[in-house]
Amino acid sequence: MSCNCAHIKIPKSNRLAIVEIPPSCIATTMCYSHEHHIRITSSVPKDAKPVRVGYDPIRHVFLIMLEHESFEPVMEGTTPPTLDPPSIYEIKCPYSPNP
Repeated sequence: MSCNCAHIKIPKSNRLAIVEIPPSCIATTMCYSHEHHIRITSSVPKDAKPVRVGYDPIRHVFLIMLEHESFEPVMEGTTPPTLDPPSIYEIKCPYSPNP
């Protein structure tokens, strides 16, 4: 799925990719109790550098443009590829005082 990122300028490096994060994903990370942990899995390299952030109000997603040497080069004037969104899992803590 491609995104309309015309408002996001391409930085000098051209090894870029975009991750789309729905607001519900962010809310999940903020709305868990002390009895639960969250595990986030993602295809984004740990040392990827965020270079731009935007919001698409039509599709209701945050757009995070990342730079990393492992990404394929992007031609100027084109939209970087979109990576798979992260997955968030809620995990009950084994030491929780409430069963």
